[in-house]
Amino acid sequence: MSGYGFFNFRAMADLLSRIQSVRVTVAICAAGLILPLAALVPATAGKAGGQARPAYALTTVIGGFPVALNNPDASGTMLLVGSVTTSTGNTHAAVWEATTAGVIVNMIDLGTLPGSVMSAAVDVNDDGMVVGNCGMIGFVEVPGVGMLALPAPAGTVASAHGINNSGAIVGTTRGAGPVFGGVLWHVAADGTITGPVDLGTFLPDDINDSGEIAGQQNDLPAIASFDATGTLQVESLGVLRGSIEGQANAINSIGHAAGCSLDAVPYPHAIEWWPAMESLGTLGGAYSNALDINDSDVVVGYSITATGKTNHAIKFQNGILYDLNGLVLLNGGQVLTSAHAINNHEYIVGELFSKTAGTQGFLLTPK
Repeated sequence: MSGYGFFNFRAMADLLSRIQSVRVTVAICAAGLILPLAALVPATAGKAGGQARPAYALTTVIGGFPVALNNPDASGTMLLVGSVTTSTGNTHAAVWEATTAGVIVNMIDLGTLPGSVMSAAVDVNDDGMVVGNCGMIGFVEVPGVGMLALPAPAGTVASAHGINNSGAIVGTTRGAGPVFGGVLWHVAADGTITGPVDLGTFLPDDINDSGEIAGQQNDLPAIASFDATGTLQVESLGVLRGSIEGQANAINSIGHAAGCSLDAVPYPHAIEWWPAMESLGTLGGAYSNALDINDSDVVVGYSITATGKTNHAIKFQNGILYDLNGLVLLNGGQVLTSAHAINNHEYIVGELFSKTAGTQGFLLTPK
C-alpha cells in the first residue's frame, strides 16, 4: 500500500510484485510468444490437498489498482478502494462500486486534500468510510461529508493504514530524525475526528472490530490492544528461524493475524499466527507474503514461483497453499501477481499482469 510513513512489508510486497512483473514481461516479450496457461500456472503448491472450492470469476479493473474491499451491503453492493491514474498522470484515491456478481458499476475519483496533487486509498469499512493518504498526510473520506485530513501530533506527519467498522483508524507518524510512532483516531458518521492517541513504538497496519491491532514493534511482528485501564498491551508474535524482522499485516475479527518474517537476504516469508506461528510456504520460490486474512481464516498474498521470474497471487485455506492462477480462467498472457485483500464472502482484489495491457487491477468473484 502506498503512502506509509515507515518501512513495512506491504510496501515491500508491492515493490517486489511490480519488479517481478517487469521481469516476466521482458522475458515473454523477448521470446516473442505467449506461454501456454500450463506453463504459467504451476500445480497447487504447499501442503498436499485437492482443488480449492469455490473457483472464481475474473473481473479486470481497467486503469486502477484496488487494494482493499468491504463486505456487500443489503443491496448486494460492495466497495473496492485503491488508486487510479488521472489524465494528467497523477494518482488519485478511487472507489469502485461492484455487485456480488462481480460487475463494476461505477468508479469515483476521490480527488485530494487541498494543496495535494496525489492520493491513494488503503482501506474501507462496511459503512463506506475510506482511509488513505495524500503523500504522507492521512485522510478519511466520510460518506455525505467528504475528505478530511487526519490530525497529526505537533512536529510530525501522519499516514493512515486501516479502519474498522467502529470508525477506529490506525496509522503511523514520522517526526524529525526520522522517528516513527503509532497513532489511533476515531471518526464518527458526522465527520467528527477524535485523536490521535499515541501508540508509542508500536507501528500498526490493521485493526479489527474488537480493537485488536496488527503491526510491528522494534521491527518484530506484534499485536496490541487496550486493557481495561486504557493501557496499550503489546504481544510479540515471533518470527521464523533465520529471520531477523517481521510484520503482522492483517488481523481478523477473532484475533488471528497474518503477515511475514523477513530473512537476511532480505526476503519475506508468509506466516499465520494461529493457533501457533505457521509458515505458509511458497510456490517453490524464495519468498512469499501474507497480506490479508478474513474471518474464515482464509489468507491471501503472493509468492514467487520456482522459476524465480514472476510472483503469483496465492490463497492459503484449511492448511493448503493455492496458486490463484489455477482457480480462475485467464486469457492468454494474463498472470495474477498479487492478492491484496479478501472479504468475508471470499471476494478478492489484487493485481495482474497482462502481456497486452500491462499491470491491471482485478476482482475475483467466488462461484
